[in-house]
Amino acid sequence: MRSKILVVDDDENILYAFHDLLTKEGFEYIPARNGAEALRKFVEERPCLIFLDLHLQDMQGFALFRKIRQLDGGIHIIILADDEIETVSFRKAEDAFDCLSKPLSVFRIREAIEKALDGNKSRQSDMTHGADISSQKQKL
Repeated sequence: MRSKILVVDDDENILYAFHDLLTKEGFEYIPARNGAEALRKFVEERPCLIFLDLHLQDMQGFALFRKIRQLDGGIHIIILADDEIETVSFRKAEDAFDCLSKPLSVFRIREAIEKALDGNKSRQSDMTHGADISSQKQKL
């Protein structure tokens, strides 16, 4: 079973780029275009990692981040923000695993995934999110 990664963004170009990258790397790509869809897919799919845009049309990323944290305090959430100042501010205020500024770099996305999967190793034995995370890391 492949590790699942949820990508929450209302920009179709971002979703397409993540689809291309994640499927080529062997992950199960789960897209969500708004906060309500993201919450539903998070509960249904139980991903091992989330990429979350801070600016969604139906809900602020801050609110969605907190709702997901209430459901699972240990899930790794990587924030996607419009600029470096926003990412630093959010990371200090919240417990984000990592923050990436747009425009996104494939290298930084891969690096963030690898770091998150390394962090998940300690949770792997009792976790109900994705399966066989260590084998997915080897593909990066």
